[in-house]
Amino acid sequence: MDVLQAGVALLAHHDPDLMDTSREANGRKAVRLVAKLPTVVAAWDRIRNGAEPLEPNPDLGHAANFLYMLFGKPADEEVAKHFDTAMVLHAEHGFNASTFAAREVASTRAHMYAAVSAAIGSLSGDLHGGRMQE
Repeated sequence: MDVLQAGVALLAHHDPDLMDTSREANGRKAVRLVAKLPTVVAAWDRIRNGAEPLEPNPDLGHAANFLYMLFGKPADEEVAKHFDTAMVLHAEHGFNASTFAAREVASTRAHMYAAVSAAIGSLSGDLHGGRMQE
């Protein structure tokens, strides 16, 4: 989670719309962030397991692409569909600690990347599914 949180913060510095708070710019930022997060997660998982990161495949959908970058081979179509459904269900999880953290940071008019980074930070806590390293 630490790598993902830091990665989100770093992505902010490469977003041409970072300081544009218009509805249109926020939509573009959200799409870019959702598109890049699986790449960060998959790349870090491969690196920490001694494998080379893979470039995203533009011919694959969101879930299928993540699974490809994670495992290094195309996912079964049914598996990708089920994973896509699981991601939607996880996104629609209600108002928990990470949602609260993101909303709190966003309420200060901090940029979207700061809010998402805060939300990810809250996910690492023992009371929100994280596990402290021993």
